[in-house]
Amino acid sequence: MIKEQENHLRSSKEDWLSFRINEAHLDHAKMATVEIIGSLETDNAKKFEDQLTALFNQEIKNLILNFSGLRFINSGGIGSLVQMVFKFKEAEGSVKLVELPEKFMVLFDMLGLVSLLEIYGTEKEAMNT
Repeated sequence: MIKEQENHLRSSKEDWLSFRINEAHLDHAKMATVEIIGSLETDNAKKFEDQLTALFNQEIKNLILNFSGLRFINSGGIGSLVQMVFKFKEAEGSVKLVELPEKFMVLFDMLGLVSLLEIYGTEKEAMNT
């Protein structure tokens, strides 16, 4: 069963943050793929957390976050991402990042986050792990 929903959030800076969510049941586990489009920053980080927490509360403990549409991320967005990764890991779940643009991969590497995060090239690669 796959369910898709899309949410658009507007920050005070008129920047858009959009989510496209596909939920699926694979091997008796609930998982969701969340495509993040736009900017993830301090102004909308709470909305990002709320969206992922809503999935968590639906017993979806395994996420694939597709960052192919991410245009900008700041420290507030990074902090929010790391907080959500820890939340899911503490519940014996996982958060896998895919299609991370090179500029963000370099940033995450400089911040020492690459060893903390599960990063894959494609959704298919992430699903097969």
